[in-house]
Amino acid sequence: DLVLNHADPNIEEQIQDWLSAVNVTYNCGPMCVYINEWMASRLSGSDWFELYNAGRKTVNLTGYYLTDNLTTPTQFQIPDGYTIPPGGFLLVWADSSGGPNDPATGELHVNFSLKTSGESIGLYYPDGVTLVDGITFGAQTTDVSEGRSPDGTPTRAFFTSPTPGAPNGDPQPLVDCGPTVVNDYAPDRFSPGSGNSME
Repeated sequence: DLVLNHADPNIEEQIQDWLSAVNVTYNCGPMCVYINEWMASRLSGSDWFELYNAGRKTVNLTGYYLTDNLTTPTQFQIPDGYTIPPGGFLLVWADSSGGPNDPATGELHVNFSLKTSGESIGLYYPDGVTLVDGITFGAQTTDVSEGRSPDGTPTRAFFTSPTPGAPNGDPQPLVDCGPTVVNDYAPDRFSPGSGNSME
């Protein structure tokens, strides 16, 4: 087991050394991935939304969940191979098909659609409980998207010229995400406090 003291300034180095010793994979956490733009009403074509990685590291979304109902977090599990590079986007088609999906296309099809009258979109960690990012939107206008402006910020705007898979305005500086966490950590054993353990 590794016992960590969150007050220790060298906590990140401790985790990195432990991860190297046991040869496990890790993700940056908390993740800097945002539900960045969405379109729920179109004259032609399927609903869509995009995920934006505001961090300096590529994120691997394998096993994460997407949903349009925050009370049902595990509605759609992202299949193997889906990553977002630093400053990059993943276009998600909300066409209720759930696939077929191929990471090489840079696009993802989920098993739900978006309501014109408004609803929520959520991205959850593989534990199916912890929210990475979630938004709730109101009634939408046909062929007008809504999203964060600039990318990854709390400010939202409507776009008469939607930009699926591209920046909403000027590209923003990338950020450093929080401390490293193990993919399959046990939340009850790795929580804020003076002594936390991973095994």
